[in-house]
Amino acid sequence: MQHDPLRHRLHQLSRIAATLVTLSGLAVVIGWITNHPFLRGGFSPAGIYVKANTGIALLCCGVSLGLQTLTNSKTALRVAQFLAAFVLLLGTLTLSEHIIGWNLGIDQLLFKEPAGQAATVSPNRMGPPASACLILTGLALLLLQKSGAHGPPRRDFSTPLAASAAFIGVISTLGYLYGAAALYGIARYTGISLASAVTFIILSVGIIFAAPFSPTVSLITAPTAGECSCAASCSPAFCCRRSSLYPDIRRAGRLV
Repeated sequence: MQHDPLRHRLHQLSRIAATLVTLSGLAVVIGWITNHPFLRGGFSPAGIYVKANTGIALLCCGVSLGLQTLTNSKTALRVAQFLAAFVLLLGTLTLSEHIIGWNLGIDQLLFKEPAGQAATVSPNRMGPPASACLILTGLALLLLQKSGAHGPPRRDFSTPLAASAAFIGVISTLGYLYGAAALYGIARYTGISLASAVTFIILSVGIIFAAPFSPTVSLITAPTAGECSCAASCSPAFCCRRSSLYPDIRRAGRLV
């Protein structure tokens, strides 16, 4: 991969994304510990905070992605997959609370939030968009090593999963940009903070670029048709072939 500068740069972007997601999740956790509204995403125009479990899950996602892009150690990869599995489980349990209507007691297990918060069905419970994004990104991180992280994969599972999470994040972000509260502010269906939506976009892009041999990244890094023809015309084989044909062309011209 070091011989392919563009592929290497995309992989470096994945590491940057992992760092940003880790810092974002850590800031949210610190915000809940210190009760600091800004760190919990209080800058959101709609006053929707990042829930505690969302911050913990984002921190786990960032660390998981970082470990998978920084090292090939088997121990580190096991830790990364464990964190991804935890994120997948947390997202699944939270989404089941929305669908089934039960309360598993996981929302306020570590931090308490008063009732009546904006776009919140139950105190400190992340909305369906964030829950779905955790399921998608958690599964994408869990399958990343089989999706082109170290070689051409048989099947790329991580890219479509991460792209789906990015789509959810983009829709919510557009809702904030254009003031369409229905895209981010309905507690039972679309409730999500701006910070969470943007972080999920960054995380999804990082996951996609973390698989440098996936079909998607290979398509991005593939040379264009013009580059291929230029490279072919400048190759020694092509030049030798052209020079060998030159006398024949001259003889044909004299005959004419």
